[in-house]
Amino acid sequence: MRFRPSLFRLPALELGTGIKAIKFEEQYPTGLQGNPPNLDVVLELQDGHVIGVESKFSEWLTPKTKSHLPFKSKYFPDGAGLWEGLALPRTQQLAEALYTGDEVFRYLDAAQLLKHTLGMATQLSGSFSLYYIYYDWPGAESEVHTQEIAHFSQLVDDSLGFRALSYLDLFL
Repeated sequence: MRFRPSLFRLPALELGTGIKAIKFEEQYPTGLQGNPPNLDVVLELQDGHVIGVESKFSEWLTPKTKSHLPFKSKYFPDGAGLWEGLALPRTQQLAEALYTGDEVFRYLDAAQLLKHTLGMATQLSGSFSLYYIYYDWPGAESEVHTQEIAHFSQLVDDSLGFRALSYLDLFL
């Protein structure tokens, strides 16, 4: 099927420019050993800006276990931090806090979002943003998830252009 940008108009995304291409399950290598995570959707805009979209339906409802490390040690080599070396110092601080356990997110997979950020920052010479789109479910878990999204937003660098939207917000 041929892509028709005119069919893809979601005002909630506030794109500001047209879409040149849509890609699914895109990977942005970090330069580290192993497979980079897959971004669910990548929007390449006509002005060169790239938006990576991480989408969650019900996955976020499963709490993260404390026994699962959010990062492998390869993300923290001796010397300068990987995110900091890509002009993301606040994001580096968050990654380190997750690694040491000083920051814990129960429902938001903050480490996965930071891995996507690292890959995009490593591979894209132009500007990019990371969007998190999720299905909101009423309940105590949703309240914590919403608080975690707000907290994550405050901790990462503004230049990341992080935005979070529920599917309801996206389509209404």
